[in-house]
Amino acid sequence: RRSGASAGRFTHVYSGNWGGYAVTEAENGGTGINGVYGSWYVGGSHTSSSPSESSTWLGIGGGLGEGSSRWGLIQDGDSMQTDEGYRSWFEYLGSSGCSGTNCDPNYTGYDDLRPGDAVSAQVWWESTTQACFWFSDWTSSTGSISTCQSGLSIPYDHTSAEWVNENWPGNGFYYDSPGTINQLQRE
Repeated sequence: RRSGASAGRFTHVYSGNWGGYAVTEAENGGTGINGVYGSWYVGGSHTSSSPSESSTWLGIGGGLGEGSSRWGLIQDGDSMQTDEGYRSWFEYLGSSGCSGTNCDPNYTGYDDLRPGDAVSAQVWWESTTQACFWFSDWTSSTGSISTCQSGLSIPYDHTSAEWVNENWPGNGFYYDSPGTINQLQRE
């Protein structure tokens, strides 16, 4: 985990299939945001009789703070889907569409996480073309991620940091609430 993050004030944000908290570069005194760290508990259990799909993640970028059609997003977190289980993941993507090898999240193994596990995640820009991803399950020590991806061909977007709960209601899935965030910091 990278140190040096400081606590900050975040604004509630939401959309059709997600909600959470964000801070923009402007709200951060005009200073770019190069990293974000958060801790939470993995959401409730699911059964195959009630299809579920949800994700909790934190990220940097995504165009939230710049009002531009050109953006990059680096993010990691946990995900749950009926018949696939709970797992951690990371991804990076840009406004220009899929680039490199990462159009979809990079997942850890199936059922690496359990409902109620205490987890932490962090993403940061190491440089304008290198992003780092860190995830730890403090309860069961599984599903860990610690990697940096170099030579990214997505825009270096440091205009916002966000923490999001997301589901996919168009798929007809029930949303499993992840509970309350414990800590969120930006740097």
